[in-house]
Amino acid sequence: MKKIKIIAVIILMLTTTNLTFGANTQENISYNKQQITNPPLIEGYFYRDNSDGKVYWLVFGLMHHVQDYSTFQRLFNNPENYLFFVDNFQAFVQRPIPLIGNIIGTPITPSHTLGQSNGTVYLRRGGDEWAPIFRIPSPQVMDTYHLNWNSIINLSYDPQNHPISINVGTFPNNFI
Repeated sequence: MKKIKIIAVIILMLTTTNLTFGANTQENISYNKQQITNPPLIEGYFYRDNSDGKVYWLVFGLMHHVQDYSTFQRLFNNPENYLFFVDNFQAFVQRPIPLIGNIIGTPITPSHTLGQSNGTVYLRRGGDEWAPIFRIPSPQVMDTYHLNWNSIINLSYDPQNHPISINVGTFPNNFI
């Protein structure tokens, strides 16, 4: 058993490389990250296309491009801990299961925010009260999708009793 642990540690040390994050930003942050050739598809995790530096967030079987580094850091809790680097991204996203059909969802932009009203947390696709909004049903969903509890702002309105309440969806099911 001791030999297996030692071998696992050696393999981990050999596969750890120093890589740079640069998803369409001027900023480059270097850190050590395990390089995996064919990573598993895990809901809520992030996948970096090594060919262009873009980072995608896997939500309900769709890859959502996180458009800039500041949004990546603000909206998500320690996202680097859940980031896989993918060398052949096109082949990776064309795997038949669980990704079927159009696998690219709406992008995650700087206008995306987490808001709170009457004890309920929402993910908004824009900065104003008319933006599409998605109710986060539980703390477990927040944690599974690595959403940042510290970035939640107080909303000045109640989305459930707002004229757009008919457009309030539940995350992640209605998030496309």
